[in-house]
Amino acid sequence: MSSKLATLLPQPPLTDEVFSFNQPQFGEVQDFHAKDAKFLSSGPVRTIVHAGDKMGGAATGVTSGVGHLAQGAVGLWGSTARATTGFSGRLNKLVTATEDKLKHGIDKVEKVAEHLVDPGRVVREHINYSNGITDALPDTIREVDSTITRFCTELGNNCQELHEKIPTKGVQIITSLQGHLEPVFAALSKMIDILSKNDIEQQLKIGKEKYRGIRGIGTNHLAELSDLLPQVLNIIRDVKSAFEVIGANLKLAKETISHGVTDPHQVFAESFDDVINAWRAYETKRKTMTLAF
Repeated sequence: MSSKLATLLPQPPLTDEVFSFNQPQFGEVQDFHAKDAKFLSSGPVRTIVHAGDKMGGAATGVTSGVGHLAQGAVGLWGSTARATTGFSGRLNKLVTATEDKLKHGIDKVEKVAEHLVDPGRVVREHINYSNGITDALPDTIREVDSTITRFCTELGNNCQELHEKIPTKGVQIITSLQGHLEPVFAALSKMIDILSKNDIEQQLKIGKEKYRGIRGIGTNHLAELSDLLPQVLNIIRDVKSAFEVIGANLKLAKETISHGVTDPHQVFAESFDDVINAWRAYETKRKTMTLAF
């Protein structure tokens, strides 16, 4: 049995004065993603995708997520809804464009082929990533928010009883707390998966170079996103690691109690008052992610 005491206090970066998800990088990524959405909905970009499809490329899920945006979904990139209003309608007009315009688009793709291998595919990958964020991330943000809140509430409501009734209810309460912590891990992991899907960090680096081969299609923001995305992912991973430390301490406390230790001073490093106050302060500071974004 370990002689180490279990701490149930929030761990860094949860103890930062500024809540981790309110770091400047999140706001910057939000702004650049909104600008990027405008770039992806521009006529020249859509022409390249449409022409590529007509030349035999795979169909592009370019309208994925439009319904979600139309509902005004608010998430990490909530401003995207404003940036892409009317996107679907403009795409419909593109589909019904005259054959002359289509031929012009095909000619344009052929002219840039020497600079860019399969430009339609590059654009599709970019669009699919953007759509994936739009479709999946808002719900995941809400999931992270609700699971963290539920865990904090459960810990605050049961911490005193955990200390005072270790012999009879200690293991049971800790097991319940562990059950409330698992969804936090799952939600944070899902957020990481969405933001890093298909090795997107590398794709962004490649994409920002490949787009240079297409002339006259405006400015994309892959360079800014490729710089900021690793920072945002690191913040999320740090938050997940902080909760994993709490999980390890719950496991330690459970094992100690299972070995017959019933004195809370020999199980826990802090009093229940300290733990309750610390998590209450954390939740007050954090408020909710859905309000923050």
